[in-house]
Amino acid sequence: AIIIAISPANRKLPNCLKSIFLVKAIERLKSVGLKYPPPVYQMILVLPIVVSITVNSIESIEKDIRYLALTLGADEIQMMKKIIEEASPGILLSLMTAFNRAIAELGVALMIGGNIFIKGGEMNTRVLTTAIQMYVSRGEISMAIALGIVLLSLVYSISMVVNCVQRRWIEA
Repeated sequence: AIIIAISPANRKLPNCLKSIFLVKAIERLKSVGLKYPPPVYQMILVLPIVVSITVNSIESIEKDIRYLALTLGADEIQMMKKIIEEASPGILLSLMTAFNRAIAELGVALMIGGNIFIKGGEMNTRVLTTAIQMYVSRGEISMAIALGIVLLSLVYSISMVVNCVQRRWIEA
């Protein structure tokens, strides 16, 4: 499943096709009692976004910084810490991009999760996006709008926190 998630070809495949491959790959693990809720599937599906943007951010760090750190007596671990520190805005960007993509993904949530809700049930798979879609299809627009406001509030709150953290890193 991880190979599917980080494969370069994964960036070019539609999410619904990736979901089918992922379901088939993880299906075997369910037979041994492992459960994978929809958020785990979505994390695996957005992993290529995180990897590609993070790698680009790290590669964009000038080689001068690497050489400077080594020249000043830094060992490999200290040099890597400095590179990650310098690349942190890009790394945060990759995480926020992946988060926004995962939170807005309806097709994957429906395909993998199925929008299952059983009161008091153990295998509930309903997430905000599938609930919004369900209420719209039922014609309960006011409930769909309320859930949409909750979703937007969640996304904006997390974005604001990440923005504050990023500003503090830049100022430090």
